[in-house]
Amino acid sequence: MFPKDFEFEKDQLIQLWMAEGFLRPCQETTVMEDAGNKFFQLLLRNSLLQDVKLDEHNNITHCKMHDLVHDLARDILKSKLFDPKRVGGENLSQVRYFGWDSPSDQIERINEPGRLCTLFWKRNLSEDMLLSFQFLRVLNLSRSDIKELSASISKLIYLRYLDLSYNKIRALPSSICKLYNLQTFRANNCFSLRKLPVEMANMISLRHIYCKYHYQSCTGKDRFQMPLNMGQLTSLQTLQFFYVGLKKGRRIEELGCLKKLRGELTIERLQLVGNKEEARTTYLQEKPNIYKLVYSWSRDESEGCEINHEHVLDGLQPHPNLKTLAVVDYLGTKFPSWFSEELLPNLVMLKLSGCKRCKEIPSLGQLKFLQHLELVGFLELECIGPTFYGVEIIDNGSSSNNGNIQAFLSLKELVLKNMASLIEWKGVEVGVRMFPRLEKLRISNCPLLESTPNQFEILCELEIVGVDSEMPLLNLCSNLTSLVNLVVSNVKELIFLPDEMLRNNVSLQHLLVSLCGEFRELPQSLYNLRSLKSLEITSCTNFSSFPVPSGESYLTSLQSLELSNCNGLTSLPSGMLEQCRSLEILTGDFTTSLGYSIWKLVLSQRR
Repeated sequence: MFPKDFEFEKDQLIQLWMAEGFLRPCQETTVMEDAGNKFFQLLLRNSLLQDVKLDEHNNITHCKMHDLVHDLARDILKSKLFDPKRVGGENLSQVRYFGWDSPSDQIERINEPGRLCTLFWKRNLSEDMLLSFQFLRVLNLSRSDIKELSASISKLIYLRYLDLSYNKIRALPSSICKLYNLQTFRANNCFSLRKLPVEMANMISLRHIYCKYHYQSCTGKDRFQMPLNMGQLTSLQTLQFFYVGLKKGRRIEELGCLKKLRGELTIERLQLVGNKEEARTTYLQEKPNIYKLVYSWSRDESEGCEINHEHVLDGLQPHPNLKTLAVVDYLGTKFPSWFSEELLPNLVMLKLSGCKRCKEIPSLGQLKFLQHLELVGFLELECIGPTFYGVEIIDNGSSSNNGNIQAFLSLKELVLKNMASLIEWKGVEVGVRMFPRLEKLRISNCPLLESTPNQFEILCELEIVGVDSEMPLLNLCSNLTSLVNLVVSNVKELIFLPDEMLRNNVSLQHLLVSLCGEFRELPQSLYNLRSLKSLEITSCTNFSSFPVPSGESYLTSLQSLELSNCNGLTSLPSGMLEQCRSLEILTGDFTTSLGYSIWKLVLSQRR
């Protein structure tokens, strides 16, 4: 069925087993997909499957089959799998599977096409051919470059699995809704497809709908619409997105009947939800198998100008099992109380983006399993203070005795981006131990920021971009000893990097400084960086000099050096490049003939 070295999607493989009738619910495992997962784990434990890929929560998403196992499986299925090497029509009478590695120009050799139950096809499928395979259970037409699906698809009444992904289909025939036995429907990345059939709710056996694409930028008649009455698909487990509409049958209440939903779900156009009670009709709090949720408001605020968005978000409280949450373009001014350790105890990833009206960030510091946090587009936020860490404030405005409190105990990555009004990010004055496991910190487009914490014990990667003052960078690095990557860009007031910054971070491997108009020089401790692999200074118009190497300190591990658009730099110190024994890439420009001759000499030596 599949070529060697093919990468299987785990869920897709289980859905194919289900379509073939290999999975049967039992008293212990009542859900077919759970039974399939048990078989998958068994195959994996016995090394029949290998080379697994994991998602951010360490769930297996993809795998491969060993070539020897592939040969064994092919041998077992040889009487049922199309093999072009066979001669004589009699040998083809039992063929049930026609895979991607079967030659499509020989499919007519199958003398009993009615026996075929699985067809993987990458060419245009004629109506006559389609009707000849009347007992198909699996039809995979992904990447077949079809632009239209025949209305005769409805004749395949035994079809349980249909994949139309990566095609240019603009519309699906309404007759597809007569596939009452269809369990899995896939149409991922069909970018021309603007809607699903209106009567899709009639496909009562549907368990999985995959239509992964985004139409957030579409307006008017091009805006994506959900089929009517999706709540009738009570067996549905996979629904990657739901676009809220105003018409009955497309409102958010349709989600409430889908009690078996699992995996990930994006809810778009939440500005059309009227109030907390309407939001609660989703019953998300009672859906324990959803591990990822995205709540998104449209940027077109006119549709929901009279709505209390804080109440709507409050009504969308998820189940405590939730691991990933994103809130996008939220139109409210504050966050509900369920943003807490008690109600989100298993949260691992959180992104709050485009919350332009919020003046404060919810209390997140006590989320014990939170590893990744992105805060983007809080345009009115001026201060990140004690409430962010989950610290109580006493009447005089100071924090209470918090000596034993730890904040962001598991956080590994933090992003602060597009905060035009942010001035202060409080740290040591809060009086708690914070960020003990933070490895990556990115601060971008926070031009007014002046103060930051400096209690980062194992920070490895620091990126600071679009901050006017040099103080955040200097403060962040004042106690750091573990940096591996440092990126500094568009820090307007930065003149130099302090000597102790580089001296204390001897493990630094990558250093980039760009678009810092006042930046002039690097410190002598640059040559202490024995692990430095790449150094890039670009578009720093006043940068004029490198320190002169002294003693036995050289950049012996340096592999890449780029110096460009640094108008003040006319030469490199004697002996600097000669000791860069690992140098492979040297790019840049000088303004003097002497400078150019140095470049050419070094490059000729490397050849």
